[in-house]
Amino acid sequence: MTSLLTAFPAEILLAIIRQLDPWRLCRRSLQYDTFDEADWESYAALASLSRTCKTLQHLAQPQLFRRIPLDDGNIAELTRTLIKQPHLAGAVQDLSTGNLWLKRRNDFKWDICEEDTTMLDKYLAVYYRDTPTIPLEQIQLVLEHYPLWDSFDISGALAVVAIAQTTNIQRLIINPSHCYFPKSFTLPELPCLTEFYYIHSHCTHSYEQPKLQDNSILNIIFAAAPALKRFHAHIIDCLPPNIPYNNVTEAVLTESCLSYASFRTLIERFPRLQKFTYECAKESWAEGPEPRPREIADLLPLRRDTVTHLSLDFRQSNRYVNDQEYVKIVEHMHALESLVLGLQLFTDYEATTAALLKCLPKSIQSVEMLCIFIGPEFEMIARTLQAQFPNLKIRFENDEDGESLSFP
Repeated sequence: MTSLLTAFPAEILLAIIRQLDPWRLCRRSLQYDTFDEADWESYAALASLSRTCKTLQHLAQPQLFRRIPLDDGNIAELTRTLIKQPHLAGAVQDLSTGNLWLKRRNDFKWDICEEDTTMLDKYLAVYYRDTPTIPLEQIQLVLEHYPLWDSFDISGALAVVAIAQTTNIQRLIINPSHCYFPKSFTLPELPCLTEFYYIHSHCTHSYEQPKLQDNSILNIIFAAAPALKRFHAHIIDCLPPNIPYNNVTEAVLTESCLSYASFRTLIERFPRLQKFTYECAKESWAEGPEPRPREIADLLPLRRDTVTHLSLDFRQSNRYVNDQEYVKIVEHMHALESLVLGLQLFTDYEATTAALLKCLPKSIQSVEMLCIFIGPEFEMIARTLQAQFPNLKIRFENDEDGESLSFP
């Protein structure tokens, strides 16, 4: 029987458990999210499967450990497990820290089915003070060594230890308020890491986090990830000036307010950049002035031959300039194929249309305009542009009201 079970792929075993325990799969609804598309129903089934016998536990656990959410509720147990069982740490492909936008069950505690009865003092005694297995005297010793640490720092340090064990991860999501890198900590190389998300939560803006901490974490991750391709930062105001040169091809910055110096760092340090998205935040807390449209227009041509997709949303910017200045940003982007542009005013339609006709490159295939309202003049703009670019797809969108116009 055991040999027969080991011959089944995980998909067949999952189908079996769906038949044996369908109630487990249907009893709770899911909360959907932005970043994590993991099938948590399947994970629940695998967890149930792994509890049936040791053979199935051995088969199911590597699948369970492919995606690991580290939060304050399970950080100690998962970190100990990753250290004790390197084969499970090697199976991790997707790791996230903190309360992020994950797909989760309501009131569902993820069970990794691991009997973890021993404390690894080597890793945990220094970082974690709330576990009942640490003697009171030892807790006091920890607090004497780290008098300024609280439970968030300790659980955050555990998250870093967990990251260091999972050297085969392909995607890493860090909430800096739930991830603490000690000053002396160095990550081993993460050769498989291709996606890195650095996500400040909405309730904890970047200006509440020490900028030195942001710079330190970004430098550590980029230095350890030579194969990194996609970088997404949410609510960020700075990039370290000495960030390592990297092979990043896609950079996404949402609800952010970079200074000119940080904007320049991003353009210069990502020489292979192909897709760039920048969404300006409503409030500016950056150290130093925001880049002017003309300054951005001077920087972007450094990547004129590599950038094929450009998305710039300035609708929330505190710097009010006419729309034509923003359009001129793309004037020298010779390889550009798709453009998303968020404009503040969009009132001088003729001038904006003339600027688009002058600045759009011959390679352009699609244009999406993010507007604060949609008017009847937009059809005239679309027809005028399509007269010069016959195959151009144009879309106007007001995401606040849900209105949109598409041509063709």
